[in-house]
Parts: sequence; structure tokens; C-alpha cells
Amino acid sequence: MNAQRHDGFTLIELMITIALIAILLALGAPGLARWNQNNQVRALAESLQNGLMVARSEAVHRNANVRFQLVTTTDATCALSDTGRNWVVSLDDPAGNCDDPASDTVFPRILQRKPLK
Repeated sequence: MNAQRHDGFTLIELMITIALIAILLALGAPGLARWNQNNQVRALAESLQNGLMVARSEAVHRNANVRFQLVTTTDATCALSDTGRNWVVSLDDPAGNCDDPASDTVFPRILQRKPLK
């Protein structure tokens, strides 16, 4: 007998494999989107918690009032915001001066800032 050996996959095998991969991806996509949203929320919460810890430690270290404030941006156009994603730890009101370099002596005496994406 002349049995010929063929290496590789048939077109049907390849199509079935692609179909199975597509089904698995379709089933996993909603979970991946939810996982991504949870990671974004977790990152924002951790950033806010870190900012609060910095403000608290600076207040204890200096034995003075330290401000932790949410701001719209961290550039010269910043404004205080209840829903801002960026934050500034300072000794004075940082509104409009969020891009000033960190300094203990120069107004607004910004200690740390965190821009979020």
C-alpha cells in the first residue's frame, strides 16, 4: 500500500478551532469589562486613601492643619471640586495654583499633588 502521510490541519479542523475560540472570547468579554471597571475604581480609591494618609502624616509631623482637597486639574486652571479625580495636599488653598512646585514656604505651600488619568 502506498499510504501518504499529510502533516497539518484540514480546513474543517481549522474552522472548528476558530469557532471555539470565538465562542470562548464572547463568553469572557463581559467579565473582562467588569474586571477592568473594578480595577479603575480600586486604583482611584487607593489614590484617595494614599492622599489622605499623606495629609494626616503631614498634619501630625507639623502639628498644624493640612488640607486634602479634590481639584479639577493639577495645572494653573485648577479649581476645588467635590467630584474631582485629582488631589492636592497643601497648607493653604491651592485653587488656581496647583501647578506651583512643592514648597513648605511659598504660597500655596503645596506638599504633594496627584493627577489621575
